[in-house]
Amino acid sequence: MEVLQRSWPWFVILGVVAVIGGILALIHPGFASLVVVVWAAWAFIVLGVGQLVHATVIRAWSGFLMTALMGILALLLGASLLLNPLAGVVSLTALLGAMFLVYGLAKVIIAFNIRASANWTWLLLSGLISILLAVLIFSDFQQSASSLLGILLGVELLFYGFASLMTGMALRSRVDGSR
Repeated sequence: MEVLQRSWPWFVILGVVAVIGGILALIHPGFASLVVVVWAAWAFIVLGVGQLVHATVIRAWSGFLMTALMGILALLLGASLLLNPLAGVVSLTALLGAMFLVYGLAKVIIAFNIRASANWTWLLLSGLISILLAVLIFSDFQQSASSLLGILLGVELLFYGFASLMTGMALRSRVDGSR
């Protein structure tokens, strides 16, 4: 705990940087959406390279071919996103909208199946909110596609930043209190 307490300034610095990043992402969500896609592209490329290296190590294993194919697929997906990030923004937004819709419908169905449970209405509400998010995404898809990923990144950075700031301040008060 002492090491944590001594590192409180790093929590605060990280929190400030994340909050600033979150604010910038919310001010420029289109640019932030492109950043998300480029980051995802590089993540897929690193994953693909890792899987191909792993496949060469396990050549004698029966899962070699599938591992190699997954590595090639990840590399192709990453390269595709890097070569056309705008199409990647549209694709990821459509995927997110479809996920909200499917998850929302599933939660509503499950909620009605567990009506005997005391708090089934919370699951129903969660499902309806997910469906509403899907409708909002698809009702103005052009606008959603250009900014949704950036807005989500901004919100995530803001919450993470505030959490890191609060953690740093709490650790600082413990250090100050122990003197």
